Amino acid sequence: MKHRLQDEQGVTLVELLGAIVIFGIIIALFSGTLFLIVQASVRQGRIAAFQGIANEIMAQADQIAKIDGIYEHAGYLGKYDSLLFHEEHIVKTMPEGTLGAAITEEGSPRMVVTDITDTNNIRARVYDTKDPTIKLKIIQQKNENEATLTHHYTPNYRDTFSIQTKFFVLFYTETINFADYYDDLTGWWQMEDLVTDYHEQIIYRREFTINYRDNEKARGGVPGNGRW
Repeated sequence: MKHRLQDEQGVTLVELLGAIVIFGIIIALFSGTLFLIVQASVRQGRIAAFQGIANEIMAQADQIAKIDGIYEHAGYLGKYDSLLFHEEHIVKTMPEGTLGAAITEEGSPRMVVTDITDTNNIRARVYDTKDPTIKLKIIQQKNENEATLTHHYTPNYRDTFSIQTKFFVLFYTETINFADYYDDLTGWWQMEDLVTDYHEQIIYRREFTINYRDNEKARGGVPGNGRW
């Protein structure tokens, strides 16, 4: 004998499938959001680590600037006649495992930093990005506030009492063609253009300047612009 159930309670197959679909959509949305949160957290963690490395590089450069006679070794003081003047810096940098690198070469995940007088790298420090896909590049630019020309237009004398070395510290991925942004005749970098063109690859960057007061030049003991 058949009986028809009245006011049947329960979930139909269609309703069950609908609930599963809705639940799946919610899980997918939540997973996507969670992935973005994790990704952002990892990126922020990396940036914090790179900020710490940049601070350590700045502190090391500041200590190097206080070494007696360091500026003479980098060709800063008095008359300079070296064709490599713009490439001679108080801070020496190179990828780990190399003897040196051209100014416009790529950075490295592990970078060695020491002073120009440390021939055997005894005082060197190694900075590590901890990621083989992320490179560190340290750029130096000399004497940003002077023309280095005499009245005879010969670039043989400094024309300021102060000496500046500007540092650009970059953490980036993939490849950057640094040679496109460097003028080897003047030693100037077009950093704003570089950062604009490669902003998607640059994870973190830091700029700072180390200053030195040339007291000998201020007293008139070292010639300058116009040989004064």
